Amino acid sequence: MKPFYNKPAKTLEEQADLLINRGLNINSREDLIKKLASVNYYKLRGYTYPYQDNTAPNSPFLPSNNWDEIWSDYVLDSRLRALLFESISHIETALKTQLTLNMSLGYEPTWYTDKDLFHNDEHFRTNFSELLKDWARSKEKFKEHYENDYNNAQLPPSWIIFETATYGVMSKYYGNLKKSVPEKDIIAQYFGFPHGCTEYLKSWLQNLNIVRNICAHHGRLFSRTGIVTPSYPTLPDNWLVLGFAHDKIYSSICVIKRLLDYCMPEYDFKTKLFDLISTASANQKSKMGFPAGWENEPLFR
Repeated sequence: MKPFYNKPAKTLEEQADLLINRGLNINSREDLIKKLASVNYYKLRGYTYPYQDNTAPNSPFLPSNNWDEIWSDYVLDSRLRALLFESISHIETALKTQLTLNMSLGYEPTWYTDKDLFHNDEHFRTNFSELLKDWARSKEKFKEHYENDYNNAQLPPSWIIFETATYGVMSKYYGNLKKSVPEKDIIAQYFGFPHGCTEYLKSWLQNLNIVRNICAHHGRLFSRTGIVTPSYPTLPDNWLVLGFAHDKIYSSICVIKRLLDYCMPEYDFKTKLFDLISTASANQKSKMGFPAGWENEPLFR
């Protein structure tokens, strides 16, 4: 039988002393205590982990550790999450617009209820259920207006109900559309894909859904690996940087840049990204998966 978790709560001073006793190299105990007052000790564990011997009892810090480097990782990650969350929100808005516009014109306003449009019946039922739950939870004024002015027995048109949908539900609706539905390809082409590349857009949206959720819940992102790897078609403008680690966040950054170039070119993602990466160390760039010379590749020129 597994033991119960019985570690007692510790004061900020006790937390700081625990880290110091385990070998954390600091300039100021007072500064460390102030940082611990604003950032949970347990949250910081994700950033101290690479600087510790995690195979030894109590995970002592490696001799070369430096609190300033650890804190720099945390600050960089916070800034990266803020940038990517804002950037993905523009892609989310464009996807909602394209999905509801094209599908509503091609079929009917409540096309999202027609299971014949979708590849997997089980996924359709799950997605439809989640869409209705999002609608039921919403406190938006436009929802109140719809329910007060129209017959509640009639489901809202997609351009209304999808405004209360999560990014995840929306991207799954797109991904589950049958390949034979021509609007699926029209939407992919809007985002810059050649004809017949809908499955690539599907994988990109899945990747960004995971990234968005990490950003929304303030999880560690910059050094994370194993995010769903986006698939890459051969595109005519040869934008893809070859030879980089596809399971690191740089891969998602490439996806975001490419999609924004088509759906929100006036949003200056490139400048914001360059400003952020200019503050990163070589080690931090490596953890994010940035290859040497990335800034000179076609995608970022």
